[in-house]
Amino acid sequence: MEVINLFLNKAMAAGLFQGFQLPNDGPTLSSLCYADDVLFIGKWSDQNVEEEVARLASKLNCEAGSLPFLYLGVPIGANMKRAKFWEPVVSRVGARLSKWKARHLSFAGRLTLAKSVLGSIPSYYMSLFLAPKMLIS
Repeated sequence: MEVINLFLNKAMAAGLFQGFQLPNDGPTLSSLCYADDVLFIGKWSDQNVEEEVARLASKLNCEAGSLPFLYLGVPIGANMKRAKFWEPVVSRVGARLSKWKARHLSFAGRLTLAKSVLGSIPSYYMSLFLAPKMLIS
């Protein structure tokens, strides 16, 4: 990751790549690294994109992606104000609830289990995004 960051900084200094300038005089963001993943972030321009992205991705044995995509289970580039992007959360809760059999648990046991699941599964998404009103209701 350090080598990739070094070469990316050299490419930016030479004017071959432009990162994305964060607002309010924030830093320039050019990549995000986590474990063995690298996400390159650049200013939208003809110089940064075109066929060059596909060619370089192929050379690195990588794949050029498109938006939206999932990263660490979080949708990137999706409009999270739309209920359709919350479908994975809704289906996970539904799948979990449908597996429980009413005859094996008391009412209090089912209530405790439901509160636990309904509170924990969507909490990751809800810590990052504001859920649409339609979804909450």
